[in-house]
Amino acid sequence: MKSLILLTALFITSLTANAQQEIEYPIITKEQNLNWLKAFINSDLETEINLIHDRIISDTSTIEISTHKRKGDKIISHCKPFYFVTFEDNEPLNLSINLTSDFVLDFIDLLTIENVNHIKVLNNDYTKVRMNAFYGSRGDCGVIHIDASNRKFYEYVNDLRAR
Repeated sequence: MKSLILLTALFITSLTANAQQEIEYPIITKEQNLNWLKAFINSDLETEINLIHDRIISDTSTIEISTHKRKGDKIISHCKPFYFVTFEDNEPLNLSINLTSDFVLDFIDLLTIENVNHIKVLNNDYTKVRMNAFYGSRGDCGVIHIDASNRKFYEYVNDLRAR
C-alpha cells in the first residue's frame, strides 16, 4: 500500500515537472499563453510559483512585438497575463503597471510558499464576458490572482509598486 501511494506521488510529481519543462519562453502568442495557463492550472502551489517566476522574468525581458501585414491585416503582439495580489479585504494590487526589472527581481524573491495562500488563474477562454467586464482588454491573456498569506508581503508588494 505504501509503495502504491509513493508511486502515485512520484507519477503526479513527474507530470507536474513535465508540464513545466514543456513551456518555451518567451511566450508571445495567445496560443503559447493558453498552453502556459493550462500547465499552470494543473500544478501545485510550488510549481505555480516557479511558473510565475519564469513567466514574469520572460515577460519583462521580452520586447513587445507588433507586426502588421497589409494583406490579411494580421497583428501579432506579446500576450501577457494580468497579475494582481490581494490580502483579506484590502485593495487588490495591480502588478502589471510596474514590471520593471528592479521590481521583478524584488517581487520574485518575495513570491514564496510562505507568502502565498493560493494562486488562482482566470482564463479568458472559459469566462470571456465576465473577464472583459472586470478587467477589460488587460485580462485577454488571463488573470493571475495571488492571494497573500500575510500583511507584510502585501504591504511590501505595495511599496515596491510605488517606487
